[in-house]
Amino acid sequence: MSQGGYATAAASTVRLGDLLVREGLITRDQLDQALVEQKNTGMRLGYCLVKLGFVQELEITKALARQYKMPAVDLSRFEVDPKIIKLVPADVAVKHMVLPLKREGRTLTVAVADPRTTRWWTISSSSRATTCSR
Repeated sequence: MSQGGYATAAASTVRLGDLLVREGLITRDQLDQALVEQKNTGMRLGYCLVKLGFVQELEITKALARQYKMPAVDLSRFEVDPKIIKLVPADVAVKHMVLPLKREGRTLTVAVADPRTTRWWTISSSSRATTCSR
């Protein structure tokens, strides 16, 4: 959490494609092909790279976690308490593509499909967006 109570997902200044090239996961030519695909389809770069068979989805997830300085969570290995899931209304969870994972006191940890969407979450709005009490 940053000061002011806002959860942040501060991305590094390195773009995803450049990060993957630098780490040797894809070539510059593959990145260029995926960027053309992205421009033509409007899909996200990571999706295009996976669709083209250049990289596995797990590698995109790990790279995004590094880029946004957030932990990656393998949800297939995570058992979520049904009581925790109910803390975020279904419409909010679907709209923001989040999954509540655990609660510790007044802190609710959520998994996000896209790290760029975490700005919706603030301490001040969490009591309105969830059923957590103050």
